[in-house]
Amino acid sequence: MLSFLTCRKPRRFFIWLLCGVLLSLFWLVPVNEIVTTHRSAQATPPPAFIAGQLAYEQADYATAIAEWQSLLNQTQHLEQQIALLNNLSLAYQAVGDRAEGKRAIAKSLELQGYDLATETLASDRAPDLTDFSQLPQSLDIYGQWHYLTGDTTTALRLWQQAETYYADRASTQFSAWFDNQLNQARALQYLGYHLDAQEKLVALRDSLATVSTLDPNDHVDLAIALGRILRLVGQLEPAENTLTTGECSDEAANLSSLCVLQTAVEQWGNQATSDRRSALQLELGNTYRAIARQVQRLHTSPIAAVTGGEDAAKLDDRINRTLQAYQQAATLTTKTSQRVNAQLNELSFRAQMTELDATIGTPLVNFLLTTLNELPSDRPGIEA
Repeated sequence: MLSFLTCRKPRRFFIWLLCGVLLSLFWLVPVNEIVTTHRSAQATPPPAFIAGQLAYEQADYATAIAEWQSLLNQTQHLEQQIALLNNLSLAYQAVGDRAEGKRAIAKSLELQGYDLATETLASDRAPDLTDFSQLPQSLDIYGQWHYLTGDTTTALRLWQQAETYYADRASTQFSAWFDNQLNQARALQYLGYHLDAQEKLVALRDSLATVSTLDPNDHVDLAIALGRILRLVGQLEPAENTLTTGECSDEAANLSSLCVLQTAVEQWGNQATSDRRSALQLELGNTYRAIARQVQRLHTSPIAAVTGGEDAAKLDDRINRTLQAYQQAATLTTKTSQRVNAQLNELSFRAQMTELDATIGTPLVNFLLTTLNELPSDRPGIEA
C-alpha cells in the first residue's frame, strides 16, 4: 500500500512549483484535433493534392503546404481553390503560422460569398459558385483559428453557424458534422457552460447509438469529451461502484465519467489509434484522480490518519489506478507534448497524494526538463 502525504513539505512545495512552471510554458487554451483535410472537389484529385494530403497526415506540414500552394497557383477550378485554401489554413495553423492560416481561410470564405465583417453569407457575392457544400467546414476551420488564438466565444459562434449549414448535409458530411458537435461541446466547456456541454454530448451519443459506421476514433473522442464534462460537473462514478461491467449497464451509471471512459476502453480501446488510446487513458487517470480527492475529502482528519477500512482500501485502489492510467497514457502516445502532459499529471499527483520517492521523482523531473527542448517553439497547447 502506498504511504500518504509522507514526503517533506519543502520537497512537496518544490514539485508543485516545478509543475506550475512547466505548465506555464504551454499555451493553456485547450485544443481540438485538427479537422480532417478536405478532399478534392474533382472526381479524381490531382497528384499534388494527394501528395499534400499524405504529407499532412504524416505531420509533414511543410511539404503539404508546398504541394497545395503549387496546385493553388495553377488551378482555375473554383471549388478546388476553396478546398486548397481550407487545407492550407489547417496546415499553417498546425505549424503555428496564424497570419497565413487566417489569410487562407479568409480567402476561402470570400470566394464562397461569406462576409467576415458581418459573419453573413450573400450568395450573390460569389455568382460563379454553384456548390456551397464546403462552407460549413470552412466556417469550422475559421472557428478553429479563433479557438487557437484564444477567442473561444467567436469560435463557438462560428461553429454554431456552421451547424446550420450542416443541417441538410449531416448524412453526406457526417465526419465533419461530428467534429463540429465535439468542437461546440469543448468550447462550451471552456467557457464554463458545463451543463450545456453535457447536454450536447449526451444528445450526440444517443443519436449515434444506431450508427454502425462510426470510426472507433470518433467513439473514443466522444467518450473523452463526455467523460471530461461529467468529471467537471462532479458525476464521477456510480454509487458503490465495484468496477464490474454490470455497474455501467444502466442509464444512471452510464452518466458517470468513470463508466463512460471504462466502456470506451473495453469497446474501442483495441481499435483506436495509439494516440487516441493514450488520450483516453489520460482522461481516465484524471477521473480516478478526482475520485481519490473526493474520498480524501470525506474525512475530517488528515489523510495520513486513514490507515484501514474500506475507505482506505478504495483510496489506495484509486491512487494506483490513477498512476497506472497516466503511465499508460505516456507509453501509448507518439506525440511528445501528450507524453509530457501525462508525465506532468503523474508527477503532480505523486506530489499531491503519495510519497514522492526520489528514485521515481528525480528521473521523471529530469526527463521532463529535457523533453521540453523537443517541443516546437509555437505549441498549440497542453491540457492537464
